[in-house]
Amino acid sequence: MRLRPIPPCARYRTRRLPLVLLTLLSTLVGLGALASRARPQSQTQSELDTPLSTPGGPPGLLKVETIWPPAPMFVQGKAYLVYELLVTNFQTAPITLDSLLADGGPMGIFRFEGTETLKSMVDLPPRYAAAGQELSIEPLKTRLLLFWLPFASEQVPRRIMHTIGYSVSSGENRSMKAMIEPMPVNYKATPVIIGPPVRGNNWLAANGPSNTSGHRRAFMVADGQVYFPERYAIDFVQLGADGKTYAGDPKDNRSYHAYGADVIAVADGTIVDAKSGIQDNVPGSVAGLISLGTIGGDYVIEDIGNGTYAFYAHLKPGSLKAYMGEQVKRGQLLASLGNTGNSSEPHLHFHVITKPLPLSGRGVPYAFDHFSIVPGHVKEQEESSFVFGTGEPTAVTNSLVLENTVINFPQNKP
Repeated sequence: MRLRPIPPCARYRTRRLPLVLLTLLSTLVGLGALASRARPQSQTQSELDTPLSTPGGPPGLLKVETIWPPAPMFVQGKAYLVYELLVTNFQTAPITLDSLLADGGPMGIFRFEGTETLKSMVDLPPRYAAAGQELSIEPLKTRLLLFWLPFASEQVPRRIMHTIGYSVSSGENRSMKAMIEPMPVNYKATPVIIGPPVRGNNWLAANGPSNTSGHRRAFMVADGQVYFPERYAIDFVQLGADGKTYAGDPKDNRSYHAYGADVIAVADGTIVDAKSGIQDNVPGSVAGLISLGTIGGDYVIEDIGNGTYAFYAHLKPGSLKAYMGEQVKRGQLLASLGNTGNSSEPHLHFHVITKPLPLSGRGVPYAFDHFSIVPGHVKEQEESSFVFGTGEPTAVTNSLVLENTVINFPQNKP
C-alpha cells in the first residue's frame, strides 16, 4: 500500500507538536518539583487540604523564635546546651503542648513527653496563667520553653532540629506537629575561664546551673529584647561542719559562715560599675520593695574582656574596696560578702554577662580554672542543708558546676 505524502505545513505541525508538549510537560514537572521542595515537611496532604475556615485555623500556625543561639557549658568533661524557645500561638483556638523533640543527630536526640516533664520546661510566672494551665496556650499568647540538653562528651552538634507536638481545641481535638527551622549552635565557642570569686572551703553552689533553679527562670525584657542574664548564675553560701549555712541566731547576719568573706576579682579587668549605700537585710526577710535599682544590693561589675562582664552582688554595706575605672588584678579584694538587695541570707550572687548591667544582658557560660568538689548531697527539701560524704574532694579544672555542688577554692591570697 502506498503512503499518502504529507503536505509541508502538516509535516511542520506534526513535528512541532511533540516539542511543544514536551516543553509544557517539562515545565509542569519542574513546577511540581519546586512546589514539592517548597512544601514544609511538617505539612501532610490532609493538612494542606484542611479548609482555612476550619475552627482553630489551618495547622502549623506556631511562631517559634530562638532567644539566643546557645554555646556549650562544660561540667567535668561533659557539655550542656542551655537555651530558650519563644512559642506564640497563631491558631484561632487554644492549643495544648503534647511533646517536644530536640534532635542533635548522632550526638543526641532528646524527647520530652508527659505533663510533669513538659511543665518543668515552661517558664510561667503566676502573672501569666493560672496553675494547671502551663501547657495551654491561648490564641496570640506566648510561652517560654526552657531547654537543658546534656551531652556525653564536650562535643555538641552544629545545629538542633525541633519538633513541637500539640493539639488544637476546636470542637474535636486535632493532634499536630510543627517542625522548626534548624537552630544554629555556637559549637566552637569556649567558656570564659576565670578564677574563684571567693576563697576557702565548703562553698555551696545554691541556685546554680540546672533547668529548675530560680536563676534559670529569671528573665528580663529590655531594649525590645528578652534576656536570660542568670542562665549560669550561682548563689555562693558557705557551709559549716554540720552542713548548715549558719551557727547561732538565724536572724543575725554574723551567724552565717559566709558573712564578711572576701569577694575577689575572678580575672584581671576594669571596674565599670559599682553601687553602695543599701543596708543589709535581716535574714529571712527583704527590707522594702525590690526594684531594678536595688535587686543586686551593693554590687560591683568588672569588665573581664572580650565583651564579658563579671557581676558580684549582695555585698556588705560600706565594704567596697574598688572604684569606678580602677584596673584590678585577679584575686584582688573587691568587697566583703553581705546580705543586701534581693537576698534572704548572706551570700554572693555571681554570673558572667554580655553587658555592663546587672540584668540587661545575656548570661554566658564560664568555667573556674581549678577547684575541688566535696562529696555529699543536699537534703531533700532543704536546699541549704548538706550531708557530707566520705572520701577526699575531687580536683577539677576548667569546669563549671551544677546546682548544689559543694566546692573548695584555693585559700591563698595574691
